[in-house]
Amino acid sequence: MSSLRGRVPPRSGAVLPIPRALWFAAVAWIGLALVDLFAATDAFAANRRDYEADRIATQLGPEAVGGAPAVASTAVIATVAAVSTVALTAALLAGRGWARFVLVGLGIFTAIVFAGDGRWSAVAAFVLVILGAFAMVVPSSHRFLAAPDAR
Repeated sequence: MSSLRGRVPPRSGAVLPIPRALWFAAVAWIGLALVDLFAATDAFAANRRDYEADRIATQLGPEAVGGAPAVASTAVIATVAAVSTVALTAALLAGRGWARFVLVGLGIFTAIVFAGDGRWSAVAAFVLVILGAFAMVVPSSHRFLAAPDAR
């Protein structure tokens, strides 16, 4: 039996196909992981040894130049977030409904870290989080993630 608003979630033995909206969300989340990796490589590259600072330190003394560059915390956070986003996207496509909440929280956290660091990738991260979040609340995606037999 089906309702006017779509198919009834399957009973035992039947497998619900992954809806297009959820595939769109997965593409948005993988895009966010790519933005994270790009921001991580950019942050790691910005943390390289500054030879100009070394030259000034030898001429004027070490007090003229600030200390050694700090650990690129943005790069570490972005790398961990990228790996986590890919793993959570796989869980989402496997029908794990809890992954949608973690993905949105992780995406917002990453975008805020990028914004706090003044990186352009914050804008791309916010756009991809919005696209991924909205694609996951479409009725077909919600129905797939809420179905107990979709896993």
